[in-house]
Amino acid sequence: MKTFRKIMTSVVSLGVLLSSVPYSTSASEYDYHNGFTSEEILASEVKPKITVQSECISIDEAKTHPLRSINISVEGADKKYATTSLHLYYDRRLEIARNRVGALDVVAGPAWEYLAVQPAIEDPSAAEQGMNGIFIGSSGGADNGLDGVMFNITFILPDDVRESDIFPIDIVYKNSSEAGDIFNNAKKTDEGQLMQAYAFTYGIYNGSETKFVPDEEDVRKCYDLSYDISSDDDGYIAIEELATTTTRLPETTTTTTTTTTTTTTTTTTTKATTTTTTTATTIPLEIIPSEVNMAVGDTNKLAIIGAKNISDVMWTSKDTSVATVDENGNVTAKKAGNVEIYAVYNGSVAKCKVNVIDNDNDINYGDANGDHEINMADVATIIQYIGNKDAYSVTDTKGADTNADGQITGEDALIVQQYLAKIHKKLPVTSS
Repeated sequence: MKTFRKIMTSVVSLGVLLSSVPYSTSASEYDYHNGFTSEEILASEVKPKITVQSECISIDEAKTHPLRSINISVEGADKKYATTSLHLYYDRRLEIARNRVGALDVVAGPAWEYLAVQPAIEDPSAAEQGMNGIFIGSSGGADNGLDGVMFNITFILPDDVRESDIFPIDIVYKNSSEAGDIFNNAKKTDEGQLMQAYAFTYGIYNGSETKFVPDEEDVRKCYDLSYDISSDDDGYIAIEELATTTTRLPETTTTTTTTTTTTTTTTTTTKATTTTTTTATTIPLEIIPSEVNMAVGDTNKLAIIGAKNISDVMWTSKDTSVATVDENGNVTAKKAGNVEIYAVYNGSVAKCKVNVIDNDNDINYGDANGDHEINMADVATIIQYIGNKDAYSVTDTKGADTNADGQITGEDALIVQQYLAKIHKKLPVTSS
């Protein structure tokens, strides 16, 4: 079940869509077919095919390179579309990396080069299906959408990833009276509506007509794919099963020989030798502590367990503008924000989350929910607070007041969106 949702045209509509659009695992024929018959859809001049990249990797690769880059691509619709919206659900054990401003690391690809792109935001309703989810889309005044990679996501595999683990990825169809997922041209002509119908019925796996089948070579490497990935999925990250080798002992043939003599009897005895192999217990690689709060200018030494030779541990910071780490695990906080510190040893990876605050400027403008990050979740927090102050609250009222006018209004939510889109370089944005 796939689809794309209409691009939001106002700040208020974002809050409405996040709260009201239901997840549909069995969209009606009308939802998919957009009012057209199957014969009409198959006769569509434009036949988009939208796919999710899949990969099957070794456990060593998963441990050494836990950040995995996955593309979402389209073909067969070159310069025929403009407006798209897409809900992508993925295994709850996966995380999406974040960039230096705290936004999800979901990057527009060359297919959307000439379109306006909606920053990716988290879809909290995915939790109802036991998954994580995001929403992203594009818009434009002309049909400038191209074939190729629409966007790329950097996923982070869990620390305890194991062989045979499978992480499904799925384009999810969502539809309601307020909004519907779409793949349309700029003018939304009949041809565009027909193209959209084809995309949802034949162009995306788990539409009403098209089913997903894992790659045969991947199934040979990871047998669990054959039943853990269903026809309603669109892609996956899978970890190979290690080959199991059974060593057979040589077959023993017993021969009995009887010899009759009058003078000598010889008896030969063969002793059996038993070899016992003891396997040492391996301590998992771990950073202590796994999360630390720091102020700008502070230093903190991280400890590591599970490494026999500490000097062989390689330390790295995902964002050195927020915090750096030296070869001994000493972290220095540079500016307010969040960053992950990684330790790599003998193919194993451990991580620590570092939260940095700026004591010289205790108002973190834009951080309405108090999680030390500025992203679309803060926009949703502000909108919910405006709509119902009795039911919803903002953690930091000063931070939510992004224009510093002493009030929390829809303009504050809009300023956060503009800041994430790099229209504003810093917060607050005042009229003076």
